[in-house]
Amino acid sequence: MKISFKQLSGAMLALGLLSAAHAADKIAADVVLTKATLIDVAGGKTVTGKSVVLKGDTIVAVVDDQQLSNYAAKKTISLPGKYLMPGLWDTHVHFGGGPALIDENKHLLPLYLAYGITTVRDCSGDLPDTVLQWRAQINARQLEGPTIFTSGAKLEGYKPLWKGTIEVGTPEEVSKALDKLQGQQVDFVKITENTLKPEMYLEALRQAKARGMRTSGHIPVQLTLATMFDAGLGTVEHQSYLLRAATPKEQELTAQVAAGTLTGREAVKQSLASYDEATARSSFRYMASKGTAVVPTLSVSRVVAYLDRDDHTHDEALQYTATACAPPTTGACSARRRMTRRRLRSARRCSRNRRRCCLFCSRKASASLPAPMRAF
Repeated sequence: MKISFKQLSGAMLALGLLSAAHAADKIAADVVLTKATLIDVAGGKTVTGKSVVLKGDTIVAVVDDQQLSNYAAKKTISLPGKYLMPGLWDTHVHFGGGPALIDENKHLLPLYLAYGITTVRDCSGDLPDTVLQWRAQINARQLEGPTIFTSGAKLEGYKPLWKGTIEVGTPEEVSKALDKLQGQQVDFVKITENTLKPEMYLEALRQAKARGMRTSGHIPVQLTLATMFDAGLGTVEHQSYLLRAATPKEQELTAQVAAGTLTGREAVKQSLASYDEATARSSFRYMASKGTAVVPTLSVSRVVAYLDRDDHTHDEALQYTATACAPPTTGACSARRRMTRRRLRSARRCSRNRRRCCLFCSRKASASLPAPMRAF
């Protein structure tokens, strides 16, 4: 049987149209990662036989390998013997140390990625404008580093202990500060209670909430936790601030601190001594119902608690400080290493001097502390 050129051309055209129609049925993707062992963080297990489908910087699907025929990917990367897991977040970091250490802080950005940390939450150091610049550069793919969520400069009272603050003491000053932060498009507003009056703390919460700005902070012991949750506090930084949530005496202790008849440190001691699990569960449920979260920072709390016992002067991570110096034996590097050692020695002295440190942070784990609560 002879086939004319015209018939052959028609058949090829039909075949091409059929192939194009079949391709059009597939889901477009940029990259497929396949043959790796997936780490199921939620389930606490490893998973094989699945592939990860990416489009741009978004994971669009995690599918069985047999379903890959449903996707049209520009590139497929086979990763046998490798492991694949979600990027980690460090939800409480501080970039700081003053202008002299800007470069040293900047060198940490690719290091986060090397350790699998793809997002950090900067809770205000003393380089707020610099961090905002880094955030913009990373988002524009002009700088390698983790996605940064930052508060910019924190709100504090007059003459605060912490650097990198906007000092406020009146509603008008709070409004002006929030104008600035909103103009910088910060991701949340950090509020600390070192010298900020309790009434101004609540004013800042109210104004930020009215603007639709999420808040985060340390919390004053002169106010009950429910008062701050009701005012719209978004996140409590450091779990130690929530020890009062676990005592039936919270209102009594808070009133005594506000009246000046009890110190905050003594209030924490009494909170621990009167721990009640039912009260804690009720308090935390109310906190959750108001949309308030907590960033525990338990890791750094443990480090500080044991600084008088553990020697960190030879920690492996110290090799990554002063990476801007070359060669590593230059005077600038030596100076930075001396600075690191001085900071560690100072922190150890703080750990030994219990009067100057947070009770929760400096206290060793012992039978006097309540057992961990079961899941709600």
